[in-house]
Parts: sequence; C-alpha cells; structure tokens
Amino acid sequence: MEQVVPFDVIPHILSKLPVKTLMKFKSVCKHWSNLIDSPFFAHLHSSQAIQETRVLLPSSSSSDGQQKCLKPCKDDGRFMHISLDLVSKFFESKSYYLVGSCNGLLCFKKKSYCDIDRRTGGLLLFNPLRQQLLPLPPPSAESVSMRQFGFGFDSSTATYKMLSVFYNEISTNFDDEPRYSLGAEVFTIGKSLSSSSSSSWRAISNVPQLLPVLQDPVFLWGAIYWVTHPLNITPETSYNSKKIVAFHLGNEEFSLIAWPSTVGFHDMCHLVELRGCLCIAYYCSKDYIDIWMMKENKRKAEECWVNEYRIHIKNPSASEIFYYPKIFVEVIGQWEDEEILLRYCSSFVAYNPRTDKLSGINIRSPDEVFAFCYTFTGSLISFSGFQAAEQINSLVEA
Repeated sequence: MEQVVPFDVIPHILSKLPVKTLMKFKSVCKHWSNLIDSPFFAHLHSSQAIQETRVLLPSSSSSDGQQKCLKPCKDDGRFMHISLDLVSKFFESKSYYLVGSCNGLLCFKKKSYCDIDRRTGGLLLFNPLRQQLLPLPPPSAESVSMRQFGFGFDSSTATYKMLSVFYNEISTNFDDEPRYSLGAEVFTIGKSLSSSSSSSWRAISNVPQLLPVLQDPVFLWGAIYWVTHPLNITPETSYNSKKIVAFHLGNEEFSLIAWPSTVGFHDMCHLVELRGCLCIAYYCSKDYIDIWMMKENKRKAEECWVNEYRIHIKNPSASEIFYYPKIFVEVIGQWEDEEILLRYCSSFVAYNPRTDKLSGINIRSPDEVFAFCYTFTGSLISFSGFQAAEQINSLVEA
C-alpha cells in the first residue's frame, strides 16, 4: 500500500492528541508503538500538551485519618480516575502526599515520623497514565527540622530536577531569638543514572537565608518559585520583607523577587500559575480576592507586579468558617476558556474574567472534604532504563 502521509509528518500529527488516545494507538503498528514510547516523541508531545484539557486532581482526607490522594471525580468528563495502587504498594501504606507535579509526572513523599524514610527513600516519581514508578534515593542531609521539595523540568539538558530545601534550628539560650541554618540539594532525573554525577543528591551553595513558607512551590519558566520570610519575624517586620525565591534549574542558581508593596506580610496569600505567568493570590478581604500577576516592564527591562484580577466572593456561613477557618477560598489554576478555577470551602467554582462572574462545578460528593487541589496534564514520558527499573518491574509483576 502506498504511504499517503510521510513518516516525518506523523509525529507532529500524533503529538496533538491526548495521552489516553495515544496509549491506545500503540496497538496500531510497531512503528507507532516505538514512536509513542520514544523520548523524542514524549518531549514533542509535552510541548503541545499545553492546549490539552486540564484535569483536576483533588486530594481528600477520609474518616480513617489517612490521606487519599487524587480522588476520582465522576460527575464531569474533564476529570478522570487515576489508580494509585502501585504507589500504595511501594510505600506499603496509603499515608503519602503529593509534593510536586510537572509535565504529567507526579512526585509523592511518604508520611513518616522522621523527616525521610531511609528504607524506601520516601520519594517516588509516578507517571499515572503509564502506571510507572521511579523511586528516588533519600536526600543526603538527614535529621533536619523542616524540608520542602520542588520539582521541575530543565529544558537546557532535557532532564527533570528535584530540589530539596531544608533548615535546622540552631540551639541557643532560652532567652535568645532562634537561629536557623539553611541548605539545599538537587537530584537530576532523565539521564542514565549509572553515572555518579546523576545518581546522588548534590549540595547547592549560596542558598538565600530566608525561611520557606510552608506552601506548594510553583514551577514556571525553568525555575522553581516559593515564598519566604526573614529568619526572625517581629511585629515590626516590614511589608517588603517577604520575598519570592527562584531556583533556576539550568544554572542551578538562586535569585530573589521583590514582594508587591501593597500585599501585607501577614496576609494570606500563595503563588499560582495563570496564563503562563507567576501570580500571587491575595486574600485581602472576605469579599474579594486580588490576583497579582508578574509581567515584563519593557520600559525598565524588568518584571513588575500588576493587579490583574479582583474576584468578588460571598461571605461564608458560620459552619463553613468553622471547617475552613484560614483559607475558605483558594485559587487553583487556569481552567477552560480562560476561566480561573477556585475552591470555595468544599465546592469548586470557575471565574470568568470577561463576565466577572462565578459559576459552580458539580464535582464533589457529600462525604468528601477536599484538602488540596492540583491541575494536571498527561505525560508519555517513560521511566524505562532509569534507576530502580528492576524494583519497578518486580513491583508491577507482584
């Protein structure tokens, strides 16, 4: 049979299809199967996947006290069920939580009384659509007071990197202010992990001596961003003392971003990505949320903060305040047709900037209480050939 479509055109056509469809197309022929499994096609598809419908992955707490991550939502076609049986089997527990997500890959950490479970490493990468696991070795720094993880993609080397930022409280006299020592390590994923340079955590120097706020970091523009505050907080702490720290995955260096002067130090806020831009969701009133977006100032050749959205919300009831005393509304991320997805207490709503209106999304059951929410796109990336392949295979076959 005559070839109608040139071979070199097929990858570009297939790269625009959803991951679940491509996984079915692997059975068409051996050529398509090899193409879809190739690293080249995985990265090509990743560059096109921005336009694929986002999938919300809520994490809910159950009555047994264990966290059930990525709860399936059956009421909306934009949501999907993802099995975490392999993750639970690896950790030998259902007590784990999501610490990072990038290009359809999810990173989980096991909950443990110690900082890191040294037996399993405590960290696991998971591709839910391929149902593949990649255990990561434990960070080198042990017995730290607090640790925060970030996960992102380094386009300059086509590798993924896991960042661990940690700090210890240095013992002082009882009357002295506590002092902290901060450090950071990075682990590279994506090359052959047989080499010593990529099979272990590497210490990073020149870490800004600012304490991370315990919120999820945001990966964007080849960097991991998180909110920090000074080592010692006092009532006189100025509004501009809060900073955003960026860790650039390409050169593995840190930089600081100034905080908007009108957003208070003690106010409730968190980072979020919207329209490919870094944003601050600022809960400045019970009546509305301000979203500050970082944009390029061409006149000054630098970035500046712009108050892009003001979302008006109704006051919650007394019962809602009781169950959600701190943040009863949360900006989750971009939704469809330029809408913004928010969690309002135990429900979900979409904000339309053009009409300045909120609309409800029917995705919850009466017995579910969503603690954390994420947006997600599927990934074709395969872990085959990387670290712990034998462990992964034996786990799947067991």
